[in-house]
Amino acid sequence: MASTIICGVLSLGVVGAAAAQTAPASNAVQEVVVTGTRIQSANMTAVSPVTTVSNAEIKLTGATRIEDLVNSLPQAFAGQGSAVGNGATGTATVDLRDLGVQRTLVLIDGRRLLPGDPGLDSNPPVPDLNFIPTALVQRVEVLTGGASAVYGSDAVAGVVNFIMQKNFEGIRIDANAGLYMHDNTNTFMQNLEKSRGFVSPTGTVKDGYQRDVTLTLGINAPDGNGNATAYLSWRQIDAVTQDRRDYSACTLADSLTAPGGFKCGGSNTTSPSHFLVFNASGSKQISDVILDSSGPGNTVRDFVATDQYNYAPYNFYQRPDTRYTAGVFGDYQVNSHVDAYAQAMFMDDHSSYNGAPSGVFGQTVNVPCSSPLLSAQEVNAFCTAAGIPLTGQTNLALLKRNVEGGPRITDLRHTDYRLLVGAKGDIDKTWSYDVYGQYGTAILSQSYTHEFSLLRTTNALNSCSLGLPSFGGPTCATYNAFKIGGITQDALNYVSAQGLTEGQTVEQIVSGNLTAKLGDYGLKSPWAEEGFGLNVGAEYRRETVHLQPDDSFISGDLAGLGGSRTPLDGQYNVREVFAEVAAPIVKDKPFIYDLTFDAGYRYSDYSTSGGVDAYKFGGSWAPIRDIKFRGTYNRSVRAANILELYAVQGVGLDGATDPCAGPTPKYSASQCARTGVAAGQYGNIAANSANQYNGLLGGNPTLRPEKSDTVSFGAVFQPRFIPGLNFSADYYDIKVTDVIGSIGADTIISNCALTGDAFYCSKVKRAPGTGSLWLGNNGYIVDTNFNLGALQNTGVDFAADYRVPSTVPWLNKVGRWSLNFTGTLITKYAYQNLPGDAYTNCQGYYGTICGKQGSGSGVIPTWRHKLRATVEGPWGMSASAAWRYTSAVDVDSKSSDPALKGTVYPGDSHIAAYSYFDLAATWRVKDRYTFRVGANNVMDVQPPLVGTSNILPTFGNGNTYPQVYDALGRYLFVGLTADF
Repeated sequence: MASTIICGVLSLGVVGAAAAQTAPASNAVQEVVVTGTRIQSANMTAVSPVTTVSNAEIKLTGATRIEDLVNSLPQAFAGQGSAVGNGATGTATVDLRDLGVQRTLVLIDGRRLLPGDPGLDSNPPVPDLNFIPTALVQRVEVLTGGASAVYGSDAVAGVVNFIMQKNFEGIRIDANAGLYMHDNTNTFMQNLEKSRGFVSPTGTVKDGYQRDVTLTLGINAPDGNGNATAYLSWRQIDAVTQDRRDYSACTLADSLTAPGGFKCGGSNTTSPSHFLVFNASGSKQISDVILDSSGPGNTVRDFVATDQYNYAPYNFYQRPDTRYTAGVFGDYQVNSHVDAYAQAMFMDDHSSYNGAPSGVFGQTVNVPCSSPLLSAQEVNAFCTAAGIPLTGQTNLALLKRNVEGGPRITDLRHTDYRLLVGAKGDIDKTWSYDVYGQYGTAILSQSYTHEFSLLRTTNALNSCSLGLPSFGGPTCATYNAFKIGGITQDALNYVSAQGLTEGQTVEQIVSGNLTAKLGDYGLKSPWAEEGFGLNVGAEYRRETVHLQPDDSFISGDLAGLGGSRTPLDGQYNVREVFAEVAAPIVKDKPFIYDLTFDAGYRYSDYSTSGGVDAYKFGGSWAPIRDIKFRGTYNRSVRAANILELYAVQGVGLDGATDPCAGPTPKYSASQCARTGVAAGQYGNIAANSANQYNGLLGGNPTLRPEKSDTVSFGAVFQPRFIPGLNFSADYYDIKVTDVIGSIGADTIISNCALTGDAFYCSKVKRAPGTGSLWLGNNGYIVDTNFNLGALQNTGVDFAADYRVPSTVPWLNKVGRWSLNFTGTLITKYAYQNLPGDAYTNCQGYYGTICGKQGSGSGVIPTWRHKLRATVEGPWGMSASAAWRYTSAVDVDSKSSDPALKGTVYPGDSHIAAYSYFDLAATWRVKDRYTFRVGANNVMDVQPPLVGTSNILPTFGNGNTYPQVYDALGRYLFVGLTADF
């Protein structure tokens, strides 16, 4: 049976409802497949709104990374991607509705894409979009809102379904190349950087080169009953470091007094050596000093803000990446009852990221006052001034940057395989079936080099200098951090360390379903020609995760990690049964052109948490052909993944603030006392200038599944009096309860200080003596996983598709015009920490607290849209322009809500609305060659500047949010598709 695929009214490019109007006439019934249901029907179109992105749209964006295209949709928010530096997993993820990447299900041709990473550094094991070869994507279908009744767990926020090019015949070469070209004209930043003695880039830079080549081969079976389509692709992306842009060449610190609200900040872990001096008991900081570079080399002076280390130049704005993919899609129709199919897909992706040189990040050391490493002036500063006798030991926190050893390098490699074998066909004229087995695995290798060993550093500072044993390992060598130039190559070799982590995820699926045309049994409405449709099935899925760090990671001996990394081994399985029914009620009657109802149910039995139910109800009513009203209700579920369940708890970087640190704490002495600050510590706790604080992170095997309720209703307009126009507006309300996750260290400590609530205050564990939450690993905030309160996103989606009819000659003199529009209005984005707590609304805000609640993208604008206008001219030529828009946001601390309210800095209190304009042109030559050229962000708009106080770790990078805003400037691209 021929198949026409229609997935809603919105078409970005050439796929969508417009396709239904331009499809060739036929007396045969056209089968329609809709993402979000397994029932194939001649008359059914989407009850739930589905956004479709065509291959033509992909070509017009010049995308070599599929996540760049998906993230440009208003419903999608930033996840892991190429712009993530420190904290990157090397994967690319998608996050619908900003509800978290773990709540978005990714499919290939309606079947799950395997989890792409074994939960590296608390990142959930979710599908890696790098696995998708861009040139083989026929279209992308995005269904937002719950879909667990159809697809199972993880489809809480929705589904992204990649429909791949199959049944291809011939040879196709698709090649793309692009680069960024940016004019460094930010005089504010240039002056700021030059005033600190930093190198500030000027003029025009060209970098970030990207190349992508795909070879596709297809052949039909001699008898015409089958096809095999194979592909091979290569992608190379060059790195861009932050010192290539004037707005990121130094790390911005927020300031209440500095001009423009910013100053060049950095890290207190600097070079030369920086020391915090404590009294003998370690309960009070006595002084804050640094080696005096203007002295003899072994004396100290008071530390000042301009001594902070500028770590920005080393960090990546775009990670380097090399990717190879290969695969084959095959099918063969044995007879009318058996259509066998298979897919085999492979990816090898290699990426890396730099970090500033490692070092000793506030490690506490006890050095004898009689140590030969100390000068007389240092003995006076470290011992005498602290009231420590010369026979005693000085109590120091050392902050020394390893400039001698160079930047830290994290190397990431993912090798993924996906195999699928199945068969489908008609049992008889009423019943059909589809059964398949799928196996997928993702293999991770991560190496971490140019790091410091905490144990050997302690030995080198103390024992080695006194001739004591080295406690094993390399030959002990004194690490003289108390003298400029005192670190020898032998000492550097001794304290240097590296780490290796290897892991694997495995997913196994066996699934089968039966579809029936119940009208053949007389089950049909008396007012409709088509009978009811039924689909029933069962599925078994097993997921396994293995993560094995080496001893350096496990012991927490690597200084720059801020904690240990623990092994992870876990697995779960789920057995499911499901059913759907589609019921046409009325067709072609007065005032009821079409009335359809559908429903679905799925029961899932998890080996970890037991049985849960998911279900859906939906319907659509078209009083006349020109307008249709639709609505759905979905109950979805998400069981905890293996990382959330079984990750071993350990200390790592988590929070961005300690409001009770520094000489002038944000909170009062009584409020800080609630967080564990002793009276003598108030005003004496060292603050971290890089705004990085410790949290105790990890899993919880007692987690219950999340539940979500999605309500959606809207209208679709296809007025005959305006031929070629499709328009839809759909309200949605997604509420997730029993949310699996962590509250967030910043939220915990602020709630403790403001309310004194015993639950929150019990989570704050200050280091004995210093009261610190970042010096060493003894101070932290307990931020492990458990079932929280709720997360809610409410808004309206708008979509329009207009193709100017050929009957408008004055507009069509140069060609056929079309307009495509999609936009999302968020009316509420709120979270509830614990059941019974008040909701906090983050709609229209950005920052470290609001950004923590969902995916961590950090920015929740009220409105986003994308508008594209295309004209198809003569001689195979076309031109297209797109407008991408993100509305303004305020910093979350600007809110009057006590849960958010805080210090508002003038530099980043408000991010204005941003517009980006893209241009592209194509030229089709002899129906064989298609040339493409284009520019994204034509105006070279610079991203908004955000200081470290309001940057969310991982997704905040280079003084902005580069996965939300265009961070690198204008992107130029060319492409060629050649068919033979």
